[in-house]
Amino acid sequence: MNRISAEEAVLVAISLGARDAREIASMLNMDLESVEKVLKRLEIKGLVKSELKGFWIFKKTVYTLTDRGFEIAQKSREKLVKIAEEVKRALETIHPHDESAKYQVLQPYMPVLPLLMYMGLLDLAFLTLPLTMISLSDFGEFEEIPDMGDVEFE
Repeated sequence: MNRISAEEAVLVAISLGARDAREIASMLNMDLESVEKVLKRLEIKGLVKSELKGFWIFKKTVYTLTDRGFEIAQKSREKLVKIAEEVKRALETIHPHDESAKYQVLQPYMPVLPLLMYMGLLDLAFLTLPLTMISLSDFGEFEEIPDMGDVEFE
């Protein structure tokens, strides 16, 4: 099974147009505090840049990808396409009305389902599962992106 880290998911969210921590959290169905921690790590690694935008009380921090961050986001998007294909293949093996079997098949993919749906790679409208319980931050530890050296991706 392919995996994607929380850091990779945040990079993809920014590449898809999310500009601040709240937008990223909403897109990924992650809590704001977790997103802010990931953004700090990404900024330290030189994968995102932050800038304070707005004026007076309407200021907010917006994030953009560095060149290296963009490269990793592109590779992560490719991984997400493969993950979506895995999910589709797994769901094809299940009887269309067996909701509990669908849930069991989807369980390992729960952290990335919001992103797959947002990207249009997966349509789960047929499910009767409560997708509001899907969250990256509820799924324990994620692999982190290694420091800035040359990185090989699967």
